[in-house]
Formats: sequence, C-alpha cells, structure tokens
Amino acid sequence: MRDYHSSVKTSANPGSDLIGTKLVPPLRNDKWIVRGAVPSWLEEILSHLLTLVVAPAGYGKTTLLAQWREHLLQEGVCTAWVSMDRDDNSLYAFVSYLLAALAGASLGVGRVAQEVIRNDHLTPLKSVISVLINEIADADRPIVLILDDMDLLESEPVNDLLFRLLRYAPPNLHVVIAGRAEPWLAVSYFRMHGQLARINVDDLRFQYEDAELFFRDVAGLSLKSEEVRQLWSATEGWVTGLQLVSIVFRGRAGNKVSAAGLGAISHELSSYITDNVLAALPARIVDFLLRVSVLERVSPALAVVTTGFDDAAKLLGWLERRGLFLAPLSEQREWYRFHSLLLDYLRKRLEREMPAAEVARLHRRASGWLAGQGFWQEAVRHALAAGDEDQAARWVENCAIDLIERGDLRTVTAWLGRLPEQAIRSRLRLRLAQAWSYSLGLHPKEAARTVQQIQADLEAGILQVQDDHALACEILAVRALTAGLTDDSPTSLRLGREALAMRPPHDTWVERLAHTALVFGLVYQRGFAEIRQIHRNLTPRDGSDETTYAWVYQQCMFGLAALIEGNLIEAESLFSHTLCRAESEAGPVSAAATLPAGYLSIIYYEWDDLDRVEQVLDKRDALALETAANGSATRFSIARIRMLTLQGKFGAALRFINRAGNVARDRNWLRLLAACQGEAVRLLLADNALVKATRVFETLKKQMPERMPSPCGSFIEAWRSFTIASGRLAIVRQNANQAVVLLRSLCEELAGLGMNYLIATPRILYAAALDHCGEREAALRELGSVLRYGQKYGLIRSFIDEGESVRQLIEVLYAKPQQCPEVANWYLEDLLKQFERCRSVNLSVQPAAGTAVESLQSLSKREVDILGCLAQGLSNKEIARKLKLSPETIKWHLKNVYMKLGVTSRLQAVRYARSRAASWRDGEG
Repeated sequence: MRDYHSSVKTSANPGSDLIGTKLVPPLRNDKWIVRGAVPSWLEEILSHLLTLVVAPAGYGKTTLLAQWREHLLQEGVCTAWVSMDRDDNSLYAFVSYLLAALAGASLGVGRVAQEVIRNDHLTPLKSVISVLINEIADADRPIVLILDDMDLLESEPVNDLLFRLLRYAPPNLHVVIAGRAEPWLAVSYFRMHGQLARINVDDLRFQYEDAELFFRDVAGLSLKSEEVRQLWSATEGWVTGLQLVSIVFRGRAGNKVSAAGLGAISHELSSYITDNVLAALPARIVDFLLRVSVLERVSPALAVVTTGFDDAAKLLGWLERRGLFLAPLSEQREWYRFHSLLLDYLRKRLEREMPAAEVARLHRRASGWLAGQGFWQEAVRHALAAGDEDQAARWVENCAIDLIERGDLRTVTAWLGRLPEQAIRSRLRLRLAQAWSYSLGLHPKEAARTVQQIQADLEAGILQVQDDHALACEILAVRALTAGLTDDSPTSLRLGREALAMRPPHDTWVERLAHTALVFGLVYQRGFAEIRQIHRNLTPRDGSDETTYAWVYQQCMFGLAALIEGNLIEAESLFSHTLCRAESEAGPVSAAATLPAGYLSIIYYEWDDLDRVEQVLDKRDALALETAANGSATRFSIARIRMLTLQGKFGAALRFINRAGNVARDRNWLRLLAACQGEAVRLLLADNALVKATRVFETLKKQMPERMPSPCGSFIEAWRSFTIASGRLAIVRQNANQAVVLLRSLCEELAGLGMNYLIATPRILYAAALDHCGEREAALRELGSVLRYGQKYGLIRSFIDEGESVRQLIEVLYAKPQQCPEVANWYLEDLLKQFERCRSVNLSVQPAAGTAVESLQSLSKREVDILGCLAQGLSNKEIARKLKLSPETIKWHLKNVYMKLGVTSRLQAVRYARSRAASWRDGEG
C-alpha cells in the first residue's frame, strides 16, 4: 500500500529487535584465573534479594560476574544476564531486555509478560512487571538476574520500575547489579530491610596468589616472587592494571620489572599506561582502534564500512589474540566489544586528534550499515551523533508506521522524543506516525493537536502530499480515529466515510481503523443496520500481523452497537468472546483485556451477576482509567462505583468518583465526567446529603453546554447522565413536575436514536416521577414498557437501584396482571424477590425483619461475630487479628456461614449481613 516508503531493509519486527549478545557476558579467556573467593560470594547472592557490585573501571566486575554466572549455571540455578547501555534508558527497552533475559534463562519465566508487552501496546509496564513477579513466584526455584553496567541508566521511570520489581519480589528472586557507580535506585530501602549485600573495590582486588597465577598462567611472564609482589603492590590488586603491566613487559628482554614501569602504574596514570600499550602497536592498528571506537559493539562487516579497513576482520582477530581488551560477544566471533576503560581512552584521543568532520563521517557510515541490517535504534543513535538529524529522521520515518501497525508504539514514541522538532516538522509521514502514536496511545488532546498542526501545515504549503492517494486516505483515517477518541462521533463518522470512500486496499490496517471510526459514529446516529452489514462483511482475523489491541478495539465497537441498541445478549456474547481472546493473547492484566471487561461489567451488573462483575473488574481499576477508551472507562467506572456502594464502602466509592473525574478532566472526556458526577449525586442523595449533591450537580452543570449540539452524537450519553441527575434532584426537592418534563424530553430523544438500553433507566425514573405527581396510571404504562424490554433481555439492577417507589409500582402490576399482560408474572415475581435479596444500604428499600432471625439463629456465636466483621468490610486477615484467630480458621468458619445462609460468595454474605443489621441492633440475632 505504501509506495511512499523507502526500500531500506527492515527486520521482521523492526525497532523491537533485541541485541542478542547483550543477553550473555563477553566470552572470557579460557586461561582466566577463577578466584578462590567466588563460592563465598555466591552465598551472598543466594542469601540476599539484592547484591551490589560497585567499583571503578578495570576491577574485573564483568569478568567476575561471568564467572559467577557460569558457576551458578553449573549448579542448576537459573541465571539471566543483561549488559546495559545508555540506549536502554527507556522503560520499553529496559523491560524488553529484562523479559528476554529471564525468558531465555529460566525455562520460560517471563514468557507471559512478554506476550503482554508484545500483543498489547497500551498495558502499563508496571502491570507487565506485576505479571512477571507472579511468574517468578510460580517458578518456585531460585532465579538470579544479573544487570551489568546498570549505573548507565539514569532514567527515573526505569529505576522506579526496577524498584517495584525488587520491592514486591518473591523470595526466590536474587538480583545482582554491577556498575562503576551506585545505581540510580533507592538501595537504602533494601539495606534497612536486611536484603542488601555489597561487593566493593576491596573485595574485587586481586590477592597476591591470584596475581602470581595470572602472570604465570595467563600473561606467560616468568617473574620472581618479589617482582610479582612489587607489581601487585604497585597496582593495589587492580585487575586491569595487572593486565596493562603484562602487556607493557611482555616481550621485553628478561621480563625485568623496571622502576619506570612501576612508577607508571596507578589509577591516575592509567591513560599513560595505555599510551605505552598503543605506542608498541603498529600505527595502522592504532588508527583502526581510534576509528572503530565510535561503536559500542563491532562486527567485522560493520568495522569495514565504518573505518574503511578492508582487513578489519583480521585486525579484530589480531587484537583479540594479543589480549588487547577486545572481548568476543559470541562463539562465532560475529560481534565484539572493547573494554570500557580502553574505549573511554580511545574516544578522548579520537576527539583530540581527529577533525570533527571525520568523526561525523565515521558515525554516518555506521548508521547507514546498521540501518541496512534493520538495527534501527543504533542507526538512529549514530545519525544523531553525526549531527545528521535529517538522516535520523529518515531512518525513523522508514519504519515508524510498520512499528505502529505491529503495536510497538513505545519504540516509535521514544525515537520521536529524541529527534529535534525541526527534523520532524517537514516530514509528513513522520508527523502522521506521531499522530497515530498519540491516538492509539490514548492521548486524545495531543493527537488532536498534532492532526490540527498537520492540516494547518498542509494548507500553508509546509507539508506536501503530492497527490499521494494512499497518504491522503491515511490522513483521513487518523483524523477519524482521533475524532472518536475525543468523543466527536459525528466527525468520526464523516471522516470514516470519507476515508473508506477513497477505497483503501481491502483488509489493510488503514481500512480496519477507518471502519472502527465509522462504526463508532454510526452507533450514535442510529446506524445499527449498517453496522451489522459491516460486521458481516469483515474478514475474520488470522492473527498474523494485526495487533491484539487493534482487533479488540474494533470488536468492542460492534459490541457497543449491540449494547446501545439494547440487545444485551448479543453484546455480552461479543464482549465475552473478545475478552477471552484478549486474555489469551495479551494476558488478563492488559489494556486489551480491560477494554471489553469495562463493557462486560455493566452488562453483568445489570443482570445482577455480581460475582462475575467482580471477576471482570478485579485488578483492573488502574488499567481501566489509564488505558481504556471513553466508553469502556465510563461503564467500568459506573460498575465499580455501584459495587463499592453495594458493599457499603461509600467513602471508597466517592474516592473512585474523584479519581475517574480527574482522568475525565485531563482528557476532556465529558461523558466519563458526567457519569461519575451523576453517580456522586445519586450516592449523596441516598445519604440525605442534599446540599452536597446540589453542589456536585452545579459543578457538573457548568461543564455542560446550554443545549445539545446537533447532531448530538456520543454527547447524548453525557446529556443522559446530566438529565438523570437533574431529575433525581427535582424529585427529592418535591418538584416532580420538573423531573417529568426533563425526563420525558430525554426519553423522546433516546427513543428517536433507537437507544433501547440507554432509555431504560430514564424511563424507570420517569415512571417514578409521574407517580410522585399522582399520575399512577401513566406511571404504570411507562414502567410496563420498560418491563417488556427488560423481560426480553434480563434487566434487574435498573429496577432494583431505583428503590422503594419502583418496587411499589411493580407490586401493583404484579397484583393486577391485566394492566400489563405482555409482562409475565414470573418476571415480576422474580424482580420482587430480587428486591428482597438485593437490599443495599440507603439505596434500596429497608430490610424486612422476618426470616432474618431464623437464619441468624442457625449461626454459632463465633460465626455471627465473623458475619459482623464482614459487614464492616474487613478482610480475612483483619478479621483474624480482631478475633485472635488464624486466617485458616476464618476461612473454615466462612464456609459454614455461606452454607447456613444459603449464599455462595463473600459478596452475597456481606449483602445479607448488612441487610440484617437492624435485626442485630434490636437484639434479635
């Protein structure tokens, strides 16, 4: 489709490729001395959560860690390794390497978390870490994670995430962090909790015996014991100092240790020693070393292109054989890296001796080769180091859209953040990638602003489309999706149609997203028949390229259409199938799974299937508010608020309302804000807090336009929440006539849009308002129409939650079935029974005494105490502490309580306990 893309070679999954050689330590010389102290230090690792290895360059940290790793693997301990560098200073890169290392080293631990991060680009990485923690705990065997050069990662989010992993780590995880300096991590926390071990400079120094073995067996020097002791003392056991000395004296006649040689050895004069090493090398080798030093890692092919030395492979082999601080990163010798001490020196010397223009050329050549191999992150870094911002922008531009289509928003976002604004502004495809990233990343304000700037720059001639049909279609698609995210459904509908009218290639990403935007718009324009036709014509997903979240989002729009039109059974089927697929591909704690869960929660709540409501809400509060689209987040919030209310946790319900309201304000989501404020009005009125309820309503009123826009679109849901809250207030203020006028108008508007489910609650409330006005017959007719619909689709909570006045009207219809013959008596009888079973504090009818005493008398004194604690919202541990029992004993008593009360869950027992609270206070229990 994209003929405007360059033909630069990309990898199978560009940008998200991991450098495999970072997941193993550099290969060590087979003659390297294994220190005798290693086993005791290994005990430090396996007896502490966190081990720090901190020392300046040249003390053998990496070599020692590699020895530790080898020893642990021989002992059967799962040991993962990551060599960090500054390019990993982003959350996504850090977590990707972390998971890859663990998954490759510990029989699959981390694979589930990898699936989440791969298939769902919106799931917060802290949630991915939670999944990883659970995987580690389930492994039930020691796992060691070694992070070398961790001090290079200064990013606060990265270190906060690592702290989270360590803070909640199960006892079988042991993390080793090495670096030249302390990591940017709150290590004091682990020291205070006795979870920290330290290996410092003194621990790393070579002992005399180690130095003697090194000179003899590794360096091949015949030195007297006194000479070894002199060198060991002069270097203070500094490993690299000993190695440098061995290079200086290797080949000298008699290998005599001179005073000049000894005087050259110290930390401060390490560069002098290196000069001596390089001085003994051919000039061509030195020139090669200086040029290749611009690379973090080097392969023979990359060295040829970068330095211009055709024999680079031979030169690298020559350097490795002579022990000149070059370590192979694999057995195949495909990649090497220099010791950081030598690399630091070479780069400083390169900067002094070579013109800046020539250094830039080295970076530019490296960038081109790396881009051709699909190593985009390194290619971008070298282009920026060369000062070639346009080239860096081209590399990002060549693969950004492909990455976005695969759901890798994090990589694209990180790249765009590193590019200067001027390099992005003149590139339309790069600007589009930025807009897609914002849209799909649920940043609607930024997405809308970016799209507006693109349009303005197109009109001003700053950006050129050049009659590119595919590009113009893509611009329409991103604008349509962005309009949907900002809750502008009429614009989403119009732009979706325009994009599809341009006939994008069938079953492409742009076509699917245009369809998603179109369906969202049609939902609020009574386009249900057209939506069903689109659904029938869709190509089934084969799962090859399309990301989980993109498919889930599309399916949720079809589910939303069924829900709004009123077919709760079809909606539940669509959402539950989508949830199952999302959980399978991206994991339960993922943005993809949270999206359908939000919609499902309100359906299960409506059906009074409260256990299933808790299942779909469980552990998803933060995800719903952080990652779910407006419609899902709104319904999730209502379900959560209602569930907290049923549990008697009014304070928690109000706190959640404030939390969701803050998200709504930040994103300009009036639909979510109105729903939450409407729930606050409902709660406060139930608590007889009329003044507070009025204040909340007046705050909401200021956010609403004076009249509904035309066409109304998705704004109708915000208007519905606002009008229902207004009607509730009017009834409480004894102004039912005003409520009748407001609710009748709303019902007519919703009926005209064919929104059969959204009309249910306002019609029930309208019936109650009519009854308050003395119009009982009209109230019964109105309620009867809702009952006919409710009977077909299983409505329960819409009636129950409106309380006593609605119950009385249902009782009248039950007593006089001829008044509403289309509604079966079994349905009315079932609703009345539900009223009895689902009494909630201050929100429904008052509990009836009668069967309460009989049921409570079957409980023992201890069981009554436990039931009372349940009514207070205490957890099993809190109940155990209060009653001075073990948690296991509490669980055993709860099973008996459930059986005697005829309930099947904790939630049902809580509702039972609270509905009988009056009986207990009267001494009947």
